[in-house]
Amino acid sequence: MSDQKKALAKLVLIILGLLFAQLFSGNTIAMFATLLAVCLGAVYAISNISKIGSFINNWPKSAIYSTFVFYICKILSEKLINAKFGIDTNNISHASSIGGIILSVPISLMLISVYLFFPTPIKRHLKAQKDATKTQDKEKFPALKSCFIICIIAFTVTITPFVDTLIPYTLLADAVKASACGPIENNVLYLKKNSTSCYRIHVNLFEGIYVLTNIEGKF
Repeated sequence: MSDQKKALAKLVLIILGLLFAQLFSGNTIAMFATLLAVCLGAVYAISNISKIGSFINNWPKSAIYSTFVFYICKILSEKLINAKFGIDTNNISHASSIGGIILSVPISLMLISVYLFFPTPIKRHLKAQKDATKTQDKEKFPALKSCFIICIIAFTVTITPFVDTLIPYTLLADAVKASACGPIENNVLYLKKNSTSCYRIHVNLFEGIYVLTNIEGKF
């Protein structure tokens, strides 16, 4: 991997360490333990950057991701949007796909943690294993792998709450400007909710405006 990518990886790990330190700033022991785990995890990640990079590049193309993770996450996203906003599933085909991608990030990270803990059964299904076999890269500092896994799990727990924040914005993928739901207005989109009502979405992301209003449809 190039020096530029290695530098970027170091920067990401440093930011991650600072974030965790901020979260545990009220507890000196927890903060010290967190920073130590991040530093040791960073040593493992940087030392095995080519193997990790190969795995990351191949994960979205793997059979596990395409046929299991994304498919399940798309269904979960569809159910989540339907439960939260009451929108018929027929009206959120694009939103559920984007939501599936968002949900797949923390779930993928958890599966990768499982892969690192118990690699043998999963390796058969991943192209990353083929690449590792071809290059004959030997794992460096294997004793530090647990610290790297802890960092992945901690990062997953940290970003998971943001998933719920992003889901409402996926509705924009299915919203339209010209609709029987209402007149054309500036910065306003419409999304059909069901056979009798719609969502009027007042949106201007540059100004931080995103307001959903339930209105009666003019069908």
